[in-house]
Amino acid sequence: NCDDAAFFLDARLKGPHVDSGIFAVESISRELHKGKAATMMLRFTPRAQTDYKCKLVIFLDAISNTPYFNIDVSGSGVHPTLGFDRREVMLPCIPLGIKTTVTFFVINYGYDNLDLQYQVPPDSVNAPITVTFPMGTMIGVVKKKLPVQVTFSSKKAMSFKAQIDILDGKGAKYSIPVIGTADNSYASVFPFLSLQ
Repeated sequence: NCDDAAFFLDARLKGPHVDSGIFAVESISRELHKGKAATMMLRFTPRAQTDYKCKLVIFLDAISNTPYFNIDVSGSGVHPTLGFDRREVMLPCIPLGIKTTVTFFVINYGYDNLDLQYQVPPDSVNAPITVTFPMGTMIGVVKKKLPVQVTFSSKKAMSFKAQIDILDGKGAKYSIPVIGTADNSYASVFPFLSLQ
């Protein structure tokens, strides 16, 4: 309240999505003294993958039925999903018999708590990678990002492209490509050696 006098504040949500419980707020009706503020917590509980709208209507001093101002409130319901911090995992070209590890992140978009599972290509001869979860496989509201380490080593010259499938336990699969090369050519592995 930036005014010199106190006033009575009344704030309510209006609209069909309020009546159905999609949007909710504890009704705020209180006297607001000079220099004070009021905090409102809105709750949004979507029930489908669609857009929702309502209005937050503010009345002052209950003088009339005309609102002092309206605030448009909107939200979009989406199904929970997982994502990654990159489009693909590119392992560096390495010398034969040397191990390399790259870390990428699985990102949670909407799951409460989820114990991740994964699948690697069954053909470990053509794609010799191992996958580890250094911080465990639980992702959720508290832990929004989860590191995943991909390790690759080969004793023979090879290149591969495979994919790691992250499973949500409910049938959804999220895949990320993995690309790697092992070579005995100094020219091919020079970038890797120069960093060691």
